[in-house]
Amino acid sequence: MNEEDIKNKIVIPYLADLGLDIENLVFEKTFTIRLFRSKIEMKNTIKGRLDILVKRNNENIFLVETKAPDHILTDDDRDQAISYARLLDNIAPFSIVTNGHERRIYDTITKKELNKKTISESEYVKAGYHISFDPDLIYEAQTRLIELDPDNLLNFCKYQICERISPLRSNDVTKPGIYVPPVFIERWQITKFVNSFLGDVNKNPHYGDEINLVEPGFNSGWAVVQGLWKPNIDERGKLLTNTSSNLVNFGGSGKYSPPELIWNTPIAPTALKFYDTEKMGDDYKNDLFVADANTGSIYHFDLNENRSGLQLQGPLKDKIVEDFSELNDAIFAKGFGRITDLKIGADGYIYVLSSEDDGATLYKITKL
Repeated sequence: MNEEDIKNKIVIPYLADLGLDIENLVFEKTFTIRLFRSKIEMKNTIKGRLDILVKRNNENIFLVETKAPDHILTDDDRDQAISYARLLDNIAPFSIVTNGHERRIYDTITKKELNKKTISESEYVKAGYHISFDPDLIYEAQTRLIELDPDNLLNFCKYQICERISPLRSNDVTKPGIYVPPVFIERWQITKFVNSFLGDVNKNPHYGDEINLVEPGFNSGWAVVQGLWKPNIDERGKLLTNTSSNLVNFGGSGKYSPPELIWNTPIAPTALKFYDTEKMGDDYKNDLFVADANTGSIYHFDLNENRSGLQLQGPLKDKIVEDFSELNDAIFAKGFGRITDLKIGADGYIYVLSSEDDGATLYKITKL
């Protein structure tokens, strides 16, 4: 037996035995539900089926949701039936779910399961056979019905466009609050204009990522200076030799200092950590680790004796990385994708968070 058999061979005969006239039964897709402020005919509109609606004196009394005999009744079945009952134009105070072997009766307002002894405790009976409810219950039911199937959301949106938005469209410019197509420009035109505007104001130079020593009053120089040069989009601008004279100094409290290291080609530095433990060995204690997103590399730098700058040798002595090959001796680890963060754990090891195409990955670097 299936759900239809349960309905036709068990539920309907049972209701008839109780003395209910067939005229008091409404089957499947012929009823109307209230979805937000709109009444929607279920037929060919909303997916989700109410099996039997029982009426008396033209008022909805209870709703029956049938399931297959081998189906175990669940809270989801309860919630589905109650959602239908709450969304009827006139709420049905009781909701029933059955698989032919077991039946459960619920108070549509409270979701409380009822029996012969507790039926008098239903909100419907206590209110003198009238429905009184919190509007939030309707919203909950509406949300559940839309969630039953993606087509429900699509059809509801189409209905709103047809019934609510279309009447707002007119060519009469004298009517307030009306959409008049001739006075609006197409969205693609607006998008093109905005993108062009943003492109002009947000262009950053394609060079000059920096490591800076930030002390009280620090002024990085942006946007007067990028690296050691006047900002330019595609290549370095003019080398600036007297940068501080062109910067705001807040009455002498603002201080410009040149970068400790500059990359000619951007690497997008994302993390900088001082390693204050011996866990990885004395070679790294109190040194600086820097991670980047563009190459997925971690760099190791020694600091000078008073820890006021990087101790750079060879091609990095001028504090400018002209080519990535100049960093070969400084690379501590690589191949991490797009590094977004770097942490020194309580265990003294280095943890690397990487954002990759298939999701985020957390790495742990330990000593061999």
